[in-house]
Amino acid sequence: MNLVPKTHPVLRQQALAVNPFAPDVRAAIRGMAALLKKTRGVGLAAPQVGLPWAIFLTDVPNNAGGPSCLRINGKSVALSSCRPLAFLNPKVEAFGAISQGQEGCLSLPDVRFISVPRYECVKVEFTALDGRAMLLEASGFFARVVQHEFDHLRGTLITDYPQVESMATSISCEMSRVS
Repeated sequence: MNLVPKTHPVLRQQALAVNPFAPDVRAAIRGMAALLKKTRGVGLAAPQVGLPWAIFLTDVPNNAGGPSCLRINGKSVALSSCRPLAFLNPKVEAFGAISQGQEGCLSLPDVRFISVPRYECVKVEFTALDGRAMLLEASGFFARVVQHEFDHLRGTLITDYPQVESMATSISCEMSRVS
């Protein structure tokens, strides 16, 4: 399993719901987990490997991006017990304060880091590999990763977000034209 090029059309499509018990879905998740480990990424979505499916994986280390709060089905859990974690057919509700943060993307190897605004907290309803309905609540870096991967399921890349520096530059250019 490999990453598709950034121009692949699946990266711009709305992902489709999957059956967690389908053998091809389970095989894809195994392949995605191996690729995520190989690339040392913190998240990977099915469209990034050419699959139009509503699946993403997270693999967030304990020390990444500062403290995160993580609860699954109402119980606090350690990040180390959720590595990797597969989200099938996720529905994400993002809320709280919005903060800018630097993000990279495995689908955009030529783009170093981009400042992206994200909500501080998420609630995610998703299906687990065993078919159970799950509710995950997260904050901090883990919430940022979830929102990034969920964007892939909606056909959005980090380069689609307006850049604060670019906006400031264009405002400054407009101001100098006026003077």
